Amino acid sequence: MSRPQSFPGPWPAALLTLLAMFVSQLLAALFAGPQPSAGVVPTALGFGLAVGFGGLGTLAARRVPPPADARLGLRSFAPAFLISIVLLLPLVVVVSELDNVTKALFPPAPEPAGAVADPLSLSTPLDLLQSAVLIVGIVPVVEEWFFRGVLQQGVVDRLGPVRGVGLTALLFALAHGGGTTAASWVSAGGGMLLFGLAFGALRIASGSLLPPVLLHMAVNACGVFGTALAARVPIAGFNAPGEHSPLPLVVGSVVASALGLAVCLRLGRRGRGASGGA
Repeated sequence: MSRPQSFPGPWPAALLTLLAMFVSQLLAALFAGPQPSAGVVPTALGFGLAVGFGGLGTLAARRVPPPADARLGLRSFAPAFLISIVLLLPLVVVVSELDNVTKALFPPAPEPAGAVADPLSLSTPLDLLQSAVLIVGIVPVVEEWFFRGVLQQGVVDRLGPVRGVGLTALLFALAHGGGTTAASWVSAGGGMLLFGLAFGALRIASGSLLPPVLLHMAVNACGVFGTALAARVPIAGFNAPGEHSPLPLVVGSVVASALGLAVCLRLGRRGRGASGGA
């Protein structure tokens, strides 16, 4: 009996990503209107994301061959992976420093007049709550479902674990490129590529979608609350002015992230060995 062909392959995965980006941004713009208020923006972005990435991901998941639940990562995971998630969390500092280095190498050009630097406001408790619900509660679930749930399983099946995780992370980075300059795209894309590799490694090692969702939530929470608490807990180069973050913090974050990845891969090998390599 022939093995069912996996879905999606590399090219369908790329096309699905581009289509999801287009639908998400179009619907968010239509929902927000020409002059969106601060309270409408999170709702508009959440709506666009849910339909664009969540909706298309769900439609694509219908073509995933059996056992679909296992392929999509809809299963529990070994609690030991929580150690890896905690160790990988300092990757937020590494990505922030990568952004600092990129800006030093490629000074950003002035944004065009009328450009909006950040559509989400954290100036009031209500704004913070709305942004946190979107960025911490909704975005990780929808994006991990689309990228690590639907896309990665098919691409890994076609290309193998290393190239499959790498391509999925690249598509994830493409979907997060932003700004109006090449430097801004390199900065955003490079950081998201690192995050995508970490999320993908957790997904393939644990066999579950939950670990990358939890890490994604924790990473986004660091961004939101790090910005909101910048006046109380300033960290140069991270949430406060400064060309670079303190060197000991950066080095410690690199070491912790590398250790978290090593723990993740070791747990994955141990799990495959216990299951007879299945």
